[in-house]
Amino acid sequence: MWTRRELKRQARGVFKPHYWRVVLVCLIAAFITGEYGSTIWSFDVYNDRAGIEAGVLKTTIYTVQRTNADIIEDFLRLVGDQANWEPPPEPEVPAGEEDDGAKVIAANSRGVLASLFNNITRSGSIALGVLDSFSQMLFQGRVVRGFVALGAAAISFLFWFFIKNPLMAAERRFLMEKLSYPQTGMRRALLMVRVGKLWNTAKVMFMRSFFLALWCLTIVGGVIKSYSYMLVPFIVAENPAIGWREAMGLSKTMMRGNKWKAFLLSLSFLPWQLLNFFTLGFLNVFYTNPYMTAAEAALYRTLREKALADGIPGAELLNDSRLFETGGADRYPEEAFPLPDRQRRKWIKSDYRRDYSIWSLILIFFTFAAAGWVWEVIQGLSAEGFVNRGVLHGPWLPIYGVGGVGVLVLLKKVRNHPVLTFFLTVLFCGVIEYGTGWFLEWATGTRWWDYSGYVLNLNGFICAEGLLVFGLGGCAAIYLLGPVLDDWYRKIPFKLKCFICCLLILLFVCDLIYSCFVPNTGKGITDYNFVVEGLLPAVLARGPLPL
Repeated sequence: MWTRRELKRQARGVFKPHYWRVVLVCLIAAFITGEYGSTIWSFDVYNDRAGIEAGVLKTTIYTVQRTNADIIEDFLRLVGDQANWEPPPEPEVPAGEEDDGAKVIAANSRGVLASLFNNITRSGSIALGVLDSFSQMLFQGRVVRGFVALGAAAISFLFWFFIKNPLMAAERRFLMEKLSYPQTGMRRALLMVRVGKLWNTAKVMFMRSFFLALWCLTIVGGVIKSYSYMLVPFIVAENPAIGWREAMGLSKTMMRGNKWKAFLLSLSFLPWQLLNFFTLGFLNVFYTNPYMTAAEAALYRTLREKALADGIPGAELLNDSRLFETGGADRYPEEAFPLPDRQRRKWIKSDYRRDYSIWSLILIFFTFAAAGWVWEVIQGLSAEGFVNRGVLHGPWLPIYGVGGVGVLVLLKKVRNHPVLTFFLTVLFCGVIEYGTGWFLEWATGTRWWDYSGYVLNLNGFICAEGLLVFGLGGCAAIYLLGPVLDDWYRKIPFKLKCFICCLLILLFVCDLIYSCFVPNTGKGITDYNFVVEGLLPAVLARGPLPL
C-alpha cells in the first residue's frame, strides 16, 4: 500500500543528483506541450497596456482575444443573417490615448512561442479554429486568409500529434529512469525516436486525448477518466511498441482502487501552486512541476510492481525489466531494451563532439539563416500575409546563421555538459541579438524587432521568451541538427561543395552591400512612418561607434 509521503520522498530524491538537468527537461516539456500552464505564464506577455517609444512611432498594445463562445456565436449569426452581418468592431483606444501611430496587437501573439501555440488554436480548440476559418472564407470574403488559417490549423495538428503528445511520454521516460539511474542523460527522453516508435507513441497518446475529450463532455466523467488514463504516458514510455487499447486497458486496471488516492496526491500540491502565484510562476519552473511529475513516476513504479506481482491481464507488456532494476549501474543499459529483433532499428547516434570543416560551417550557416527566414515568414502569414522579414532582401536571416554556427564552434569544449551548454547558448545568442538590434537602431533609427511589452525584456531588444527559444534551438543545433547536416554535406562532392559555397557567399555579399544603401523596410518589417535612406550613409553620418 503506497502513501503520498513515500512517493514525495522518492520524487525529491530525483532532484539530488542532477537538479538542473531535471528542471531543464521539464521546462522544455512545459513550453512545447503547454502541459504546465503556469510555467508559460512566467514567460508570457503583459495583458495590460504597455507604451513603447521606438523612433517616432508610438506602439500601444491592447488585449484582443476571441473565446470559443465568440467563434460559435459569430458563425451562427453569419449563417442566420448573412446580409445584415457586420464584422465585430476593432477594439477602441482608451480616451486620451489616441495616437496616429498606435496599432492593435492581439494578446499572446508576439514572439516565437506565442505564435507557435496560438496561431490558430488561440481559441483553445483546433476544431473551433477550423470553424472560424470556414466562417471567414464563406461569409466574410476572406478566402485567402481563411485558407492560410486552415493550413496553420493543419500544421498545429501535426505539431500536436507528432511532437507535443509524444514529448509528454518522453518526459515520463526520463523521470522514470532518473528514479533508478542517477546518471540518466537528457537524450534518454528521445527513446521512442531512437527506436523508431514515434508514430506508435503518437497514436497511443492521440487515442488517450481523444477518449479524454469525449469523456469531458460528461463533465464529471472527464475528471474520473483523467485518473483512469493517468498512467498511459508512463506505459507507452516504457514500451513504445504497445497498442493503444492495451495501454489504456492496463492504465485503467492499474488505477482501479487508486484513483481517489491519486487525486489526493494531486491535491497535496495545491499549497505549492498557491505559493507559486507570488513568484510569478517561477516556483513551478524550478521546483513544483518536476516535483509533481516525478511523484507520478514514483506512483507508476509502485503500481507497476503490484501489477507484475498480481499478474493482471496485460502485465507482460510491462517488459522493460531493467527500467527500475539497476543491477548497480548508474545508467540504463541500452542493449537491454526489449524490442524484438525484427522490430529493432538502428539507434540514432550523433557524434556531437566532432570538428566541422569550413565548408560544412558555411553550408550550415546558410541552412540556419534560411530556416530562420522561413520560420519568421510563416509566423506572419495568417496575420499579415507574405512579408520578407529581415534587413536584407534575400531569403535568409544571418542572425540565425551566426547563432547556429557560433554555438557549434565556440561551445565545443562544453558539449559534454548539456545544462552549461544551454545557459552559455542563451548568453551567446542574447549578446548577438541585443548587439545587432542596438547597432541597427543606432545606425538607422529603425528597429526591425521590438520585444517591448514582454516579461523580462531588455530595452526591447531581447526577452526571456526569445532567449529560451534560442537556448533550446542552440542545443538542438549542437546535439542533433549540426551533426546530421554535417553528415549530409560531407556526402557532397568536394568541387560541387566549393562551388555552392562560393556562389552563396557571392550572393550574400551582394545582398549585404545593396541592403546597406536600401535596407528592407515597410509593413510587417519595420512599420515605421519614416523612410530609412540607407544603412551605410546613416552610419557614416553618425560618426564613429561609441565605445
